[in-house]
Amino acid sequence: MAKQIGFNFFFKLNDKLIAGETQSDLSISATEKSSLTKADKGNAQTEISGHEITANVSGAMEVNDSGQTTSLDADALMEQSLKKGEDSVIPFVYTRGDAKAYKGNCVITSYSESSNAEGEATWSLTIKVSGEMTPVTL
Repeated sequence: MAKQIGFNFFFKLNDKLIAGETQSDLSISATEKSSLTKADKGNAQTEISGHEITANVSGAMEVNDSGQTTSLDADALMEQSLKKGEDSVIPFVYTRGDAKAYKGNCVITSYSESSNAEGEATWSLTIKVSGEMTPVTL
């Protein structure tokens, strides 16, 4: 998976590379673990045990081997959204311009679409990272 101008979220779906744009709302929330022992003298001790990472993704396009983008059939996204267990986990890469890129696995936790009278549909995905999100060099 590589950087593509105009997109910052990439994932594999049925052996196809899909590029999308997050809606400027990648969210990283710490998972806290607190404890209170007699030795703490009434002061709770807190540490970070992990992170919950979510983002909204829209405007996905299929990226071919030469880097060209084409429209994506939303049926594949809907089908992925309905999968369960290990089949629901997909690899991704998240980039931010010239900053570091990050990789990991994610699941689609929400799929939304709307269409107009001409049959043109827009859709969005909410994803949640499964496991860790780690830096990667592209």
